[in-house]
Amino acid sequence: MKNSVINFLNKVRSSIKKHRLAVTLSFLLTILIFAPLLAFPKVIKSEYQGINIIPFGSDTHFYLSRAKEVLDGNGLGNPVLKEGKNERDPYFAYNDYILLAPIKLLGLSQKINIVTLYYTYNFIGIFFVILLIYFLVLQFSGNKLLSITIALAAVGGYSIVYHKTLFYSDFNIYARIIYPFMGSLVFFSYLNLLYKSLKSTELKYKIFTG
Repeated sequence: MKNSVINFLNKVRSSIKKHRLAVTLSFLLTILIFAPLLAFPKVIKSEYQGINIIPFGSDTHFYLSRAKEVLDGNGLGNPVLKEGKNERDPYFAYNDYILLAPIKLLGLSQKINIVTLYYTYNFIGIFFVILLIYFLVLQFSGNKLLSITIALAAVGGYSIVYHKTLFYSDFNIYARIIYPFMGSLVFFSYLNLLYKSLKSTELKYKIFTG
């Protein structure tokens, strides 16, 4: 068991070293995306009252409300009003249950700050989304520089296409809680595994892809 863990850690260390530029730039872009969130308390200083949520309409508050309902042991039929909480969830989304399962299992439901937790998930998730895009393109092209350029452009520069301008004044959509980073994680993980399953004879890739 100990040797397996050591071998795994050595592989991770070797992979990080091999793709050092991609890991570094992915982390820096993630920092840049969350810069408004990180800088806000420091900018307003004494006026800060502990409310630090990147505004994307009412979406962020809605997903935070769903998360709090899960932690409180309620259903997701109505995360806004007192009535109907345990009815069928109209969104049929189970991300909240999956993301908060470890917290509930550890008995931290009423001790955790849901805003801090979800933004931590977001930060980690976006970092891995960029790397997944990088590895997907790398499998096709074999070119590290091209792969990291495309990965950074897809996450950091999508607004150039969306707003049809080089500079924009709103926040990067990947900083929005839950979506789109959750869907992107699943989608690009699947594409990476699909490519491997088509190129490799190993059964594990076909199983994971399925």
